[in-house]
Amino acid sequence: MELHDRNIKLLAVDNEAVSLLLLEETLKDEGVNIDCCNTGEKAIELIKRNNYEVVLSAIIMPGMDGFALRRRIREYDRYLPIIYLTTIVNTADNDLLEKIAADKATYYMKKPFERSQLVKLLRNVVQTHRSENQTRKYYNILEENLNLASEVQHLLLPDWIRLEGDLIMSLLYRSAYKVSGDIFEVIRISSGRYFMLLGDIAGHGIQAALYMSAIQALVKTIIMTADDDIRLDDILNRLNGFFCVDMQDRNYMTCLVALFDFNINRLQFISAGHPGFFMCDGPSGKMELLNPGNRGAIPVGWTRDYEFNCDHEAVEVDFHDDSIFFGITDGIIEISNEYGIGLGTERLRLLLEDAVSGTLPALVPYHVCDTIREIGYNVVEDDVCMVMIKKNRGPKSDGNYLHLATKPDIAHADLLGIECERFIIEKSCDEKLAVKGELLLNEFLNNIIIHGLGASRQEVPKIYVYLRISDSELVLTVCDRGKPWTFNINPAPLDERIWDDNTLATAGRGMAIIRSMVSRIEANRYGDLNETTFIIRREE
Repeated sequence: MELHDRNIKLLAVDNEAVSLLLLEETLKDEGVNIDCCNTGEKAIELIKRNNYEVVLSAIIMPGMDGFALRRRIREYDRYLPIIYLTTIVNTADNDLLEKIAADKATYYMKKPFERSQLVKLLRNVVQTHRSENQTRKYYNILEENLNLASEVQHLLLPDWIRLEGDLIMSLLYRSAYKVSGDIFEVIRISSGRYFMLLGDIAGHGIQAALYMSAIQALVKTIIMTADDDIRLDDILNRLNGFFCVDMQDRNYMTCLVALFDFNINRLQFISAGHPGFFMCDGPSGKMELLNPGNRGAIPVGWTRDYEFNCDHEAVEVDFHDDSIFFGITDGIIEISNEYGIGLGTERLRLLLEDAVSGTLPALVPYHVCDTIREIGYNVVEDDVCMVMIKKNRGPKSDGNYLHLATKPDIAHADLLGIECERFIIEKSCDEKLAVKGELLLNEFLNNIIIHGLGASRQEVPKIYVYLRISDSELVLTVCDRGKPWTFNINPAPLDERIWDDNTLATAGRGMAIIRSMVSRIEANRYGDLNETTFIIRREE
C-alpha cells in the first residue's frame, strides 16, 4: 500500500496546550491521525498501547524532557521515529544538535514552521520507517528460513561420531553463514570397505547448500547402483558432468574422493583441487600430509573437457592398524589471527600431531579447533570441516578398552551400561568394579539426557563412551554435545547433602552418587562438545 493510501499514526507530546492545538490544526486534512498528551509519562503509556509511526515532541518539558522521553521510548521500541519541534537549535555548550543526532531515528524542525515543511518531513520520515520495517520483516523471514535450512542441512550430514564394524569416524562441521557449502559423506560399500567424499562447493549460503544436497543424493545413487568395483575416477567424472552439463557450468567444487579398505589396510584417494589427507602413522606418531606431489589439481566442474583418471591421479597408501587420517576443507587453514596471518597447512599439521599424542582420536578435531582459537587464530571467514577416520580395532585386539556410541535416550543408555558391566567383568573379574562402572555410567548418561540435552535430545548427535581398564584404575570418558557441565568435580561422601540443589542431578542425588564412587573427575569443553572423564581406583 502506498503512503497516501494510509493515514499516518502520530503522537504529539508537549506541555504547552497551545502548541498541541496548533499541531492538530496544522495537520488537519493532511492524512494524519493525531493523539496528544502533555507529559512524557503519559506518552510512554500511549506508545505501549498504540502502534504509532512517529512521535512529535518538545525538548524542554518539566519532569521528563524530550531526551529522557527518547531514552524511555528506546527501551520499548528501537526504531520509532522521533521529531523534535524546538525554538532553539543549540545550547551554551553547543551540544543540542549532537544530542539529537546521537539517535539514528531522531529528526528536528525549528519553530515556527510552515505547514508544508512539517507535512513533507512527516511523510518522508514515515515512508522511511515503513520501508525499513518492511525490510526488517523480510530479513526476519529470511533468518527463519536460513535457520530452518541450517537444521535440515545438519540432518543430512553424518552424525558427529560413528562406530561401525571396522570404522570409527568423527566429524566437526561449522558453518560460517548459517548454511554451508562444505559436503561430507561416508558410505559403506561392503565389509571393511568405505567410500568417502569431502568437498567444498564454491560460494556460500543457500545456493552452495542446495548444491550440497543435490551432490549428496547423486553420490549415494552412484554408490548404491554400482558394484563392488567402484572407481574413483568414474565418480569424479559423473560429478564433473553434473556441474558442467546439468548445472550448465554455473559452479564448481574442490573435493577428495577416497576408498578405505580396512581388510587390507589400504587407502586410495584422488584430490580434485582439494587438500590431501593428513595421516598419523600408528607406530611413530608422526603426522604427514599425503599427496606431496599435489596430484589432482583440477576441481570438478572446472572444465567440461577434463577426464579424471585413476592411473595418473590416484594416491595409494598402505597403513597400520593404529594409523589415523584427517580430512579437511580449506576453511580451517584459512583461519587467521588479528594480524591477518593465516593458520596454514604446516601449523595445522603440528597441532594435529600434538593433539593425537594426548587425546582420544575421536576428539582430535574438536580439541584442535579449540586450540586454534586459544592461540589467537579466531577470524573465520569460511566454513570449517574436519573429519577423523581410523580403523576400529575394538577390544578384541587390544584387550583393555571399549568404546561405544549410543542414541540419546534412556533405553539405549541402559543397554550401553549393561554392555560396559559385562566388559568390566570379563576383563577384570571384579564384580564390584563392574557394578560401580555401570551405576556411574547410567547415572551420568541420565543426567546428560534429561538435563544436558533436555527436550531436544531426539534431534542431537550421539553420545560417545570410552572405557579403559588398567591394573590400578578404571577410566570412563563420556562425550556429549549438550549444555556445558558446571558441577563440582571434587569427590564427596555420599551422606553429605550439599549436592541436593545440583540442577544436573537426577532427583538431586545423581551427581552425589557419582562423586562418592570416583577418585577424580576431569571435565573439558571443546566448542560444543563436552568431554567428562571419571577415574575409579581399583581396590587392592
